[in-house]
Amino acid sequence: MEIFMKRFILILLSLSMAISAMPVFAENTDINDCLHSSIAVMRGKTQCMVKGYCEDLEKAPVELGGKICIAAKDLERFGAEVDISDDEISVIYGAHSFFEDQKDGFYYRDNVPIWGASFIKKTDGAFFAELEGYAECMGLNYAEKDGAAVISSEFSKEEIPISEVSQKLSALSANKTMMHIYVSPGGNDSGTGTKSNPFKTVNKAKTRASNYLSGQKGDIYVHIAKGEYKETLEFTVKDSPKGQYRVIYEGDDAKISVAEDIGGWENYSGNIYRTYIGEGKNVDVITENGELSTKARFPNEGYLYSTQGDKNSFSYAEDIPSISDISQTEAYLWGGGGNAWAADCIRVSAWEDKTVSLESSASYAMSANSRFFVQGALEFLDSPGEFAYCDGYLYYYPKNLPIAEQDIRLAKDSTPVKFSGSSKSNPVRNIEFLNLEFCETGRTTNAIVMTNCENIKISGCEFKNIGKNAVYMSDYAAANRIVNCSMTDIGASGVAMSNRSDGEETLSMNGRQNEVINCEIENFGVFDGGASGIGINTGYNTVKNCLIHGGRRMGISVGSSRPGTLIGKTVDGTYITRENARLATHSQNNIIMFCDIYDVMRDSQDGGAVYAWGADHDNVIAYNHIHDTCSPFSFAFGIYIDDGSDGFTIKNNIVDFMNSYKDGSVYSAIFTKGTDNKVYNNILANNGAQYAFMSET
Repeated sequence: MEIFMKRFILILLSLSMAISAMPVFAENTDINDCLHSSIAVMRGKTQCMVKGYCEDLEKAPVELGGKICIAAKDLERFGAEVDISDDEISVIYGAHSFFEDQKDGFYYRDNVPIWGASFIKKTDGAFFAELEGYAECMGLNYAEKDGAAVISSEFSKEEIPISEVSQKLSALSANKTMMHIYVSPGGNDSGTGTKSNPFKTVNKAKTRASNYLSGQKGDIYVHIAKGEYKETLEFTVKDSPKGQYRVIYEGDDAKISVAEDIGGWENYSGNIYRTYIGEGKNVDVITENGELSTKARFPNEGYLYSTQGDKNSFSYAEDIPSISDISQTEAYLWGGGGNAWAADCIRVSAWEDKTVSLESSASYAMSANSRFFVQGALEFLDSPGEFAYCDGYLYYYPKNLPIAEQDIRLAKDSTPVKFSGSSKSNPVRNIEFLNLEFCETGRTTNAIVMTNCENIKISGCEFKNIGKNAVYMSDYAAANRIVNCSMTDIGASGVAMSNRSDGEETLSMNGRQNEVINCEIENFGVFDGGASGIGINTGYNTVKNCLIHGGRRMGISVGSSRPGTLIGKTVDGTYITRENARLATHSQNNIIMFCDIYDVMRDSQDGGAVYAWGADHDNVIAYNHIHDTCSPFSFAFGIYIDDGSDGFTIKNNIVDFMNSYKDGSVYSAIFTKGTDNKVYNNILANNGAQYAFMSET
């Protein structure tokens, strides 16, 4: 699947990141811990280890000039994007270029040679890349011995058990495919699941695959043919492959959806149509021909402002159309007066004399000048693409006519895919989704939920019109990879990583070592304006080569409970003091690099394109491009390390052309609070900022 993003030619920087100084989990490195956070290859062997399980390379690694090299095309499985034509090659790692010139076999910046072109070698008609050079480029640690090479984000060269890895790689056998199972919309679940007699549902194929796991001796491929599959899938421990093998669900223009097709329209009034769908439904996400529609609202654009209020009610001065039935009416709120830290969408319980009462409390008091709009009432339905739900009828003003020829859908509050392990010690593992589309979930529903799982890979998938998060990880979620995915029109976050699904503090770091690589996240926070494109509440994760744009608030956020708020609490039987508060914060040792982030913070303020709150030590923000983003009405930052966030390294980023709104301002391109934060080698230019860099504790 093609991802539209700006690109830049191979970035190899001579300065390596300070990752090798990061703490590790164990004093003596366990080989399994190492392999679950590493890439390991061996000269002459087409099998490699990626994040703990076996994958096949297109070509066996070779030794050239005393360096272990892999086929350049195989770099793609590690997060690069490679284009080869005739005798030319480009290797793409991110979304913007640090380099302007290339001559004499070297890449230059400011007339200083940065990288020798000998990194890419050609032999036997194929391009190969030095693995050590790739590791240096990506700021990772590298070790090699006896023809084996390991790249690790968490273990230093000295800590990598390279001899044991070499033995492990030597013992690998070819990753044979054990079985192929076929699914087609025109199939039959009473069939055999073969190519000529496919199953009709993915669930039937899942059951067939699970029945063969006890004697599994190779990968199982489930081939999902072109079409739409209206079903939900839940993977439990019994669906997990054995040993190093995988079950791979591969789509061919296949879509998984839980939406309901809507028809039977009748003209109601003018351009408004209606159809009866039944009472008691949650009608929050409607699409027409694959594009999001809008719940009827007032005003149609922008906001009104409160004159006074608290968390449970507010007053206003403007005239709003009279409403005959408030049962489906909601208020979308940015409380806090002039502040805009969190958005709420709350059902209205009473409305009288320009005072609105709410069914539940807002995040912040609706004091004077808090922004809001109201939505859901039939009286607000006056523009193409708007809908309302009243007395069991869905009312709609279509964008296109005739309405009977339009594909109009209602998203349901059902999660399309769940990975539900039993516990941290008994997770779902080694399942891969490849080239599938997920679309149309309700406002409270994620597309994919991962709980107690490891080594789950979501690759080349498309997410569109998702009511909540595209991918949500919680509790124990480790060594999972989201790669080459596109996420568009997302209600909350593209990817959200939570240490606990209930949000409670714990002394245990549950989630860790997950990766989001080469993904595009566009137009997020559609329903939850406070959501980030990627939200991280765990440790040792990597986000790189991502394009993130079009969000109401932050592009990427890293956060935990602020240590000061934990003091005096008892967490997992331990009384929290100032000295031990960091035991209960886990957003540490995360890496954010080679990302292009713009057009975020477009409906809020006092935040940043990359933001941290209460985050722990050794997080790295490096080699990113942040630009063309600002609060439209207040102030924002490029990189903002907010309260209680310590020990960050921020280097080699470009923050430029931030101030894109005439009524907004950039207070500082980079702003750090907390302690022990290191900021260096960043380019801050043309931001119209009051300060280029500012720090306070």
